[in-house]
Amino acid sequence: MFTESTIEYQFEREKRRVCAYDREKLVGVCLVEDAGVFLAIRHINVDASYDPREIVPGLLRYLYCHALERRIKIDNLSFVPLR
Repeated sequence: MFTESTIEYQFEREKRRVCAYDREKLVGVCLVEDAGVFLAIRHINVDASYDPREIVPGLLRYLYCHALERRIKIDNLSFVPLR
């Protein structure tokens, strides 16, 4: 887990996601598929009351660090804006 301002990021393996928390409140989620040799990003969502330009980079940075520790790759880095 690491912290940027009041936002804390953590990987929740059992739920297959990287989460951003503002204290106790879940404010961002990056759902991933763990294929053993790579992680595939399936969906990213940020609470509407938060700026995604602040939350999404932290989610991706945390996922990247997690992948580096496990020595695996990240696949599917294409994004569709959510409305």
